[in-house]
Amino acid sequence: MSHPSFDPPAPRLPLRLWVLQAVLAVGFIYTFVSAFWDGWPADLSALYFAAKSVAIGTPEIIYAAPPDFFSPGTPPEWRDLAVQLGVQDRVILPYLYPPIWAYALAPVVDHVAPAPFFNVVLIVQMAMLAALPAIGYAIARPREVSAQVWLLVGYGLLALSAPSLGAIIQNQPQIAVTFIVMLSILCATRDRPVAAGILMGLAAAIKLQPALFGLVFLIHRDWRAAIAMSVSALSLLVLSILVAGVDLHLAMLSRLDQINGMVVYTKVNYALESLLYHLHAMRAGIPLPDGRTLAVAILDAPAWVEWIPKLLLLVGLATLVRKGRAMSAPALWLSLTLLGALFGPLSWGHYFILPLMLLPALFHVFSTRAAWAWLAVIGVLFSYPVFSALIAYNQTGLVSIVPPLIVMLALGLRLLTARPPAA
Repeated sequence: MSHPSFDPPAPRLPLRLWVLQAVLAVGFIYTFVSAFWDGWPADLSALYFAAKSVAIGTPEIIYAAPPDFFSPGTPPEWRDLAVQLGVQDRVILPYLYPPIWAYALAPVVDHVAPAPFFNVVLIVQMAMLAALPAIGYAIARPREVSAQVWLLVGYGLLALSAPSLGAIIQNQPQIAVTFIVMLSILCATRDRPVAAGILMGLAAAIKLQPALFGLVFLIHRDWRAAIAMSVSALSLLVLSILVAGVDLHLAMLSRLDQINGMVVYTKVNYALESLLYHLHAMRAGIPLPDGRTLAVAILDAPAWVEWIPKLLLLVGLATLVRKGRAMSAPALWLSLTLLGALFGPLSWGHYFILPLMLLPALFHVFSTRAAWAWLAVIGVLFSYPVFSALIAYNQTGLVSIVPPLIVMLALGLRLLTARPPAA
């Protein structure tokens, strides 16, 4: 099904553009693979240890975690395994993905040590990241900025932004999810609904958040994409249950419910909940945790801290349903991905790579000057140098998340209230 907001098929790209993309991609991949080769990405260690748990015949400990999930230290059930692997001194985080992926990787990690596993994933994920600027431009195809200019801007965002660098340091599986979602969006804007739906269903079967993005298919009444997404996601869910059993899925849901009931106070969580709790603590005279340290789980936050973000998410979704068909497709995708990143109980920095790579859509909504102004402000406030400088002031609050969170909230509001382009 074609949509009126989609542009005609893209013209054949000139050779110089392919050369620029190749040079930037190879330089990016080489730089970051070299920098983090043989590193220990704590986030990816969760996937390795969950798969290893299956490989050694103890799948029941896949969702091992400290008492409040975010307490420092290796989950107790994994300590013996960490000793056996000689990594007992490393940070190993809990696993929070569907169990099918632990089962799928179990035969691999049964024969591969952590370091080579991490290195291979690093190469693959850096290649995925390197493709995102070109995909983002191909989705939006703004007439006001050339592909060459956007490639330079896009790679700058990947190389210098705190969300991207945080994901690279952790070799975050969210990189793969973002890549799959971007491919799905590209297929949707190229009138390939079945491929778009299958890819989005796959992304939702890895991380639950992309399930939200299926709303675009419904807004556009793209039933083939919506059906393909549903079939894809449900097929993987059924397969996961057949392979791993019901109990492990209930354990995963229990962990998600546990996290939903807390405010995760940390310098890399841009959730509105964190800012609201900060304001509550200041008003009530409650000492705030040291925001320079690792994550702290706040278990006694007032209920309004949790329901205000959920209410704002519902208002935002309702607004998109009401006016989404009048928006350009790239602007609609940017708006929805921004809502998804902002209003969850967890808004990890790496969730913002997706909206950052969709920022060429700004030229569909704003004047050229205004779009560049938004890009400049976002680029500065999300930059790793600014993030690092502000961490020093996190001792009495999460100062480091406030500027980028406020600008993204402002952008989300502006996108939702902007007048649709003239037909």
